[in-house]
Amino acid sequence: MCRVYDVAVVGDLNVDVILSGVPDLPTAGTSAIAADYAFALGGSAANAACGAARLGLVTCIVGKVGDDYFGRYTMAAAQNAGVDTKWVVISPTDRTGLTVSISGNDRCFLSYRGAVETLSEADITREPLRQARLVLPPDVGGIPRDPRSHGPGARACLRHRRSPARPPGR
Repeated sequence: MCRVYDVAVVGDLNVDVILSGVPDLPTAGTSAIAADYAFALGGSAANAACGAARLGLVTCIVGKVGDDYFGRYTMAAAQNAGVDTKWVVISPTDRTGLTVSISGNDRCFLSYRGAVETLSEADITREPLRQARLVLPPDVGGIPRDPRSHGPGARACLRHRRSPARPPGR
């Protein structure tokens, strides 16, 4: 079989709103002022896919975003980073995920998972998983002991007889 991709990543594409230079995190009922902010592509899967593309690997991502501004932003940002996004489902009913990161002397995160919450095995087609030398399943901080516990993305890897995070033949 012809391998089209070096890496296929399954999982989330979301927007990161990063508020920086917050001296002290606000407590309940109070507010704080940030010194700066940034708006960036985020999500563990998108970050892994963009990292692989930066290394010169031919990379695709399989995931789900909303048909909204953030969905269009994440797709364009991933494409600009060299990631093939043709396997990303654009949902007319779900909204794209968002994470707000607040940092200064300490940091915290607040996330809305969005469309990736409804990513199902039916959304994940066989083709990109079969065409990749390496498949990375979603939400994996390391190689999972049991990929079935990582939801539909990892189950799809198993269903298509691909071992997550391991090249074929190993």
